[in-house]
Amino acid sequence: MKQSFKTSKLYYGFPIFILGYQDQNFEQNITTCSSSYSLGDWLVIGVGAEENAAEQIKHYQKFTVNIPDENFMLEMEQAGFISH
Repeated sequence: MKQSFKTSKLYYGFPIFILGYQDQNFEQNITTCSSSYSLGDWLVIGVGAEENAAEQIKHYQKFTVNIPDENFMLEMEQAGFISH
């Protein structure tokens, strides 16, 4: 059954991953992300433009993507809430 609804944006769930990056203040840092897709041989990630991760990645021009399995759920949850 087709159902219409009004919204200014649509965001549905994606797998959570850990984004690691070099940080001017803390040497290394991580954050959780859920916005990503592949485009040819590119990996496209969504990070808020004003976020520390975006600023540091722009500065150092490198990051890592880690896709943990269910054995690391606690670490992923902590990475999403603990901030410097």
